Amino acid sequence: MDLGEGSNEPDGYALGVIEPGARKLHASDPTLTFNMVHQLTESEWSQLDEAILAVNRLDSPFHYKLLERNFLQLRDIHQFVSITISLGKDFASGDRQLRVESVMTATVNWLSSMRMFLDHEETDLKRRFGKASAEFDAFNDVTSAAYDDEVGYRFAYQFRNYVQHCGLPLSRIQVGPPATPNPHIKQVAKLQLDRDALLDRFDGWKQVQHDLEAMPPTFELLPLLAGAMTGLRAVNRACMEIDMDLALASTPLLATALDRLRGLDGQPVLFRYTHNEKGGLNFSPRPLQAPSVRKLQDVVEGRATRESLWKVNDDVPPALPMDPVAVREKFHRDNRGVQIISAWLQEGGGTPGFFEVVNEFLREDKGIEPVLTGLINASTLLAHMAAGSLGTTAEALVAGILDQYSQVDEPAFDGTLPSTPDVH
Repeated sequence: MDLGEGSNEPDGYALGVIEPGARKLHASDPTLTFNMVHQLTESEWSQLDEAILAVNRLDSPFHYKLLERNFLQLRDIHQFVSITISLGKDFASGDRQLRVESVMTATVNWLSSMRMFLDHEETDLKRRFGKASAEFDAFNDVTSAAYDDEVGYRFAYQFRNYVQHCGLPLSRIQVGPPATPNPHIKQVAKLQLDRDALLDRFDGWKQVQHDLEAMPPTFELLPLLAGAMTGLRAVNRACMEIDMDLALASTPLLATALDRLRGLDGQPVLFRYTHNEKGGLNFSPRPLQAPSVRKLQDVVEGRATRESLWKVNDDVPPALPMDPVAVREKFHRDNRGVQIISAWLQEGGGTPGFFEVVNEFLREDKGIEPVLTGLINASTLLAHMAAGSLGTTAEALVAGILDQYSQVDEPAFDGTLPSTPDVH
């Protein structure tokens, strides 16, 4: 361990590196090699520590990540429930009330995280900059714009108050034909709210009162919450831009610190250390975030634009793993496979009745692909189930069946060995 310059100080601050070979950034790990190259004053350390904190703030805060995760969970649960209900008895009867309650639970979780996000950002900006600051004014401007411009944002804002006082009213499940013709989709399910029930039970809607009065008697909740997320992402972007200003302002100081460590192997680190009772040193290392600082430095020095620091489509949530149409079409194929096998078993083989069923499916589907794919999927599933009950693998089971059938095609052995060609 190298204490570098000024190692006579009993407690202190330093700039240095954690040398290669370190497994993790933890002072209790005996494999760490701390190389404190430049001793710092407390003032110098404090300035660098604050600069590092400014760069670290560019990572999305937990309360915003929670907001996004809760929205994705709400969207996924809503999709699952609407699909299973729209499939009806072809899928499973199930407990419809339980499925609807899962949507209600996810909605309450999202509304709570929305409020947490807004309250936390407001409190944080007041604490750091003050109520009379330009930063707090920017927050008020973006939240006001979201409220004025996004009907979903202001609805969700007041809807959270409604839920707190009156509960969550998911008052209607509408099952009907799809908006666009699709031979594989017989019906769709929509989880809706009752406009008049909302107006009658709550008088704190404020501006949203007019929005509700202009809505149809029943309307879907999820599209409104998706609109609210547009506004909330704009609020988060504005708060992140404030933090971006601070990070860019701190970049020259951090870049200079990194330059002082140029040529040294290891992770650049800001150290704070104290003597312990055993005569050793306790370390509080803070990484200098070299890759992030260099990207910020490119912007400060004009080699890159500020917009380049934002990820492409950073505000767009990932697509659903499988959209409702794809789910229903997969279900249709698998259902075709089950229907083919059932017809075969009921008819006792390839009877005219069986082939009529198959031909009817081909006419309905306008091709063989759904029947063929579904039959393969169903057969594979049955093979795995049978193999599991026999304590073997599906591959071994199928191989054994093929061995049995291959013997049927071979001619009976008459005792004569096959002739072999002469080799000259």
